[in-house]
Amino acid sequence: MTAQLPSLEPVVFERLGQTHVPQLALFHSQNLGGQLTWLGPSFIRYFYETSLKLPGTFGWGSFRKDELVGFVFGSADGESLLKRIIQKNPLQWGAHSLRSALIHPFRFSRVAWGLLQGLFHGVHSEQPELHYIAVRADQRGRHMGGKLLHYFCTELSARGPTHFELSVGRDNREALRFYEANGGQVIGDYETAGLKMKRFSFSVQRILNKEGPLSPMDSPS
Repeated sequence: MTAQLPSLEPVVFERLGQTHVPQLALFHSQNLGGQLTWLGPSFIRYFYETSLKLPGTFGWGSFRKDELVGFVFGSADGESLLKRIIQKNPLQWGAHSLRSALIHPFRFSRVAWGLLQGLFHGVHSEQPELHYIAVRADQRGRHMGGKLLHYFCTELSARGPTHFELSVGRDNREALRFYEANGGQVIGDYETAGLKMKRFSFSVQRILNKEGPLSPMDSPS
C-alpha cells in the first residue's frame, strides 16, 4: 500500500500592501541574509513601510492559510530605491539609521562601508530592479519561486519595461541555479560590504512565455 502525502492548503497570491508589512518584515528577517537583515527587524519594517508607498515599487506574496510563505519585491523605476527612501523623509531615515547603529554597530558599519563603496564601484543601472525574492525552505520544490517571478513580470510588463536586473551573492548556489534556469544573463561582478555579488539581467517576456498565464489561486502540483 502506498502512503498518501497530506494535502496542503492552496496557495493564494496577493499584491503586497501596508497591511502585509508586519508579516513581510518578519519573514525577511527569518529567511533572508544580507545588508538589510543586518540592520535589524525595526529597520526592515521601516524599509517596507516606506518602499511600498513609493510610486513604481511593488511586490507579491504567496500565502497558505493567511501565512506568508514567499514573496517578491521590486521597482519599476530605475532610480535608486535607497535614494528615494531617503528623499521621502530624511529625518525618519536618520532616526532609524541611528537606532540601528546603536543596536547593531558592527553590522551598521559594514552596511555604511558598502554604501560608500557603491558610490565608486557599485552598480549604477537605470533598469527596473528585483530587490528580493524568497520562498520559505519548507515550501520549496513546488515552483512557487517561478510563479512569484511571473507575477512580478506581469506587473512590470503592464508598466512598460521589457527587462530588469538583480544582484545575488556569488556563493548562493541555489539562487544562481534558479536565476539561470529562468533565463538570467550574468552582466557583471562586484563587491559590497565584503559580499561578492553577481549581477543578472532578465527579459520580462521570456519569463512570461515560460510560465504562461496564472490565476490568483494556485494549488501545489
